[in-house]
Amino acid sequence: MRIMPPARPAFPAPNPFGLTPIGAAPLAAPPAGTKGAMHVHGAVTAHLATARSLDLHPEDVFWRSAVPGWVTGTFYGIIAPLTIGATLLVDEQEFDAERWYRTQQKEGVTAWYTASTAIRMMMKLGADRVRQ
Repeated sequence: MRIMPPARPAFPAPNPFGLTPIGAAPLAAPPAGTKGAMHVHGAVTAHLATARSLDLHPEDVFWRSAVPGWVTGTFYGIIAPLTIGATLLVDEQEFDAERWYRTQQKEGVTAWYTASTAIRMMMKLGADRVRQ
């Protein structure tokens, strides 16, 4: 199911200065509070390189299974794929290995970026359970 219609192939876009702030990314949540780093429009260009390093293509359905608000969730999971035109999958539910396998199959995920801990937890199900 696609919630949004496809974007037009060409559209007018503003040309912001490279140092115009785009937003802050949270980096950590120590006891003293969350710290963040300000990102600028010019940094989006650098995330095109991130998309290429993840081997993303416009036809990909990309799932970064991290909270979108954290730095890798925001920039690897949202901004980098958008620079290449990939479709994004964002899942807000808690980890459930069987549901994750179903989601990947149902949504046609072609590129997946996750933590090694999640992969180990999914491997505990065993291959027979996954094939069901």
